[in-house]
Amino acid sequence: RNPTRVDENANVVIFLLDTPGGQNKPTRVRLDQNNRQFAPYVLPIYQGSTVEFVNDDSIFHSVYSQSECRPFHLPEYPQGESREITFPQAGIVELFCAIHPEMNAYLLVLDSGFFASPDAGHQFRLDNVPAGKHVIKAWHPRLPPVTRVFEVPAKGSVHVELTL
Repeated sequence: RNPTRVDENANVVIFLLDTPGGQNKPTRVRLDQNNRQFAPYVLPIYQGSTVEFVNDDSIFHSVYSQSECRPFHLPEYPQGESREITFPQAGIVELFCAIHPEMNAYLLVLDSGFFASPDAGHQFRLDNVPAGKHVIKAWHPRLPPVTRVFEVPAKGSVHVELTL
């Protein structure tokens, strides 16, 4: 069997600290359960967003989290059904399945709408960031976070490199 290689860059979230506004707003997003895995493994959302937990497996799942910012438990539900939870508070929400202990994922609930994940070329873009000093953070669930201070000019753009 040839295991599928995962691009861990897809599991990195880059966001601005203490910067209101941004391109991301509260919304409804989908988190799938398929092949006894959550997909995506890391899902960044803006606080106030609702996540639909969709069971695409032919087996039952029971999603829960004991996170401080939003503990919950969704009792068992079958293939083709979904359950929803709204996340009003910023923080890290680690997800599990009560039936399948190998299932694990993360929601990163953010209080700034300025966030993105790197693309396949390891590039990211945050548009319309206000001029001035900002703190940018790169986060991955299995690596220490990296922060940088940078300045956005009144006109033009700025290039920031982050290495985890």
